[in-house]
Amino acid sequence: MKHLLKHTLSATGLSIALIGAGTALAGPGPGGPHDGGRMLAKMAEELELTEEQQGKIKAIYASSREQGAADRERLHELKQQMRASEGDFDEGSAQKAADEIGEITSRMTYQRASAQHQVREVLSDEQRAELDEMMEQRKERGERRWGKHRPDQEPTE
Repeated sequence: MKHLLKHTLSATGLSIALIGAGTALAGPGPGGPHDGGRMLAKMAEELELTEEQQGKIKAIYASSREQGAADRERLHELKQQMRASEGDFDEGSAQKAADEIGEITSRMTYQRASAQHQVREVLSDEQRAELDEMMEQRKERGERRWGKHRPDQEPTE
């Protein structure tokens, strides 16, 4: 069970790191341009990705970003609506918006996991092991910095 949890956490961390890189590589979003090129370049160097692997990973992220563009835009709109209506709270509208936010977030989480799986399929067994090790080190650095839990999270134990 601990082994499964460790892999799940590693996969989640990997997903965040890789999707961040791919999302940024695919182009600027509503918040402006981001530089994911450096993140992918670092990953490419540390994992010794071939040009072919880098091309496949960029394509995975471009596709993922394109698929999620409408969801990201709608999520942004819904959050703005909720902030704008704080002074004039309507329980029904707020619940409807919250439900839609939940659906979008669920869909985006699945898309991230799917893209992460596709990226891992591009990697060799050796590269996947190295990536898992990198993610574990990243997790440990975060724990040293923030303690066992991030400041914005409730303990899960």
